[in-house]
Amino acid sequence: MRDLLKIVSWLRARRVVEVGHGRNLRYLKELMRLGIDAYGVEIDIQHVRRALNEGIPSVNADAIKESRWILRTLRPDLVYAVRPPVELAVGLIERYPTVALKMMEEERYELPESLVRVGGWLLHCVRFSHFREKPKKP
Repeated sequence: MRDLLKIVSWLRARRVVEVGHGRNLRYLKELMRLGIDAYGVEIDIQHVRRALNEGIPSVNADAIKESRWILRTLRPDLVYAVRPPVELAVGLIERYPTVALKMMEEERYELPESLVRVGGWLLHCVRFSHFREKPKKP
């Protein structure tokens, strides 16, 4: 969580979207606790209902097929996913300007090169100008 918060801070992200939150809502809960406008995008309606029941904004959508709607409606500064399938990760990188991914180590080589790695997170960003300060590669 600490590394995701570093990325959120570098980007000065005020609106963040988690793709595929599933049953694990801890990232969204913590972001909301810190005053970040956080949303979940989930394809499984049962997980969306659970999030809504816990007071977490979540929409039932396919993050790839409905990326234009998500960008236009939710206007995220950052889209992130925790351990998505490689195909979803690549799709997110292709469709959103700023993406943070927490991938399994063996899957990282299948992705385009990230801008920077922050702990277990890979940050794919259109340009460094999104940053308050240029992060250092580890």
